[in-house]
Amino acid sequence: MIARIAVLAALAACQSRSGDKPGRDAAVLAAAPADAAAEAVAEVGPIGPVDPEEDAVEPAIELGAIPAWSAVVERDQYLARRGQQGIVAGVVGGAVAPATLPPAPDAGPDAGVVVAQPADLTWLVDEREGNGALGIRVRFAAPVPAPGTRVAVQGAWMLDEARRWYWRADAVTPLPAAEPVAAKDPPATPGHVVAVADPPGGWAKVRAPDKASPGDLMAFTVVARPLREGDGWGASDRKWGSLLATVQLPGEEPSYGGHDLRAADERWPLLKGGTYWVRVGKVRRPRDGVPVIEAVTAPVRFP
Repeated sequence: MIARIAVLAALAACQSRSGDKPGRDAAVLAAAPADAAAEAVAEVGPIGPVDPEEDAVEPAIELGAIPAWSAVVERDQYLARRGQQGIVAGVVGGAVAPATLPPAPDAGPDAGVVVAQPADLTWLVDEREGNGALGIRVRFAAPVPAPGTRVAVQGAWMLDEARRWYWRADAVTPLPAAEPVAAKDPPATPGHVVAVADPPGGWAKVRAPDKASPGDLMAFTVVARPLREGDGWGASDRKWGSLLATVQLPGEEPSYGGHDLRAADERWPLLKGGTYWVRVGKVRRPRDGVPVIEAVTAPVRFP
């Protein structure tokens, strides 16, 4: 219990120093000695339903956990090679499909491919945003939690032979199930996968970027790629058309201090001139610029 109190006190102190950047606060907590963090997780143990009188704080927050995708945005705070530790929270998804690597640039024409990604990785999906599209690869120690389970996972980032990041799980704490929320759209596949499909109802049900409102389906054609994570995608209503809006896709917030360690497969692979559709979230309409539109679903390419 003493270790738990010490860790929670550290979290409170960090929040009081930097209330505008909760991810960094959790990073400071995660960088605390690993044994103290482990004792805190062990002290809490399996968590049951929240008692409104005794457990007013969300258990994940009480543990010092951050949402799964925040650990990607702030990856340089949770690197195993530096001895850093963190606690991430999310929903357990399915197994990660084994990946292959293309030959090295200087390899011979018959070099083939190398199967390199470990086969024992599982998706941990961020439940804040992206409708299931934002997930991190986790290597759980057996037994792997059942899909759909909310968990807090203590661990750190490591690289496999395929040069892909995965979260090495050192301890797992179950979290209470979230309140069910009616979803407008089916969950996306984690891993920044851009599906190819028509929107529900076809073109008649989508709006142009300059006409879209929160909750709408919006079609847009990419006319400019972001220079940095968080800049947004230049969007038009036709191929090579004029700029009508900037679209920010799920998970594209910039890394603190500009130190971004995201891999290529952790970025949206949209093509300039390609046409996609998304569900619209917030829309900001500045007086001296084009609208800034936040997408709440993964981009889907028109067939």
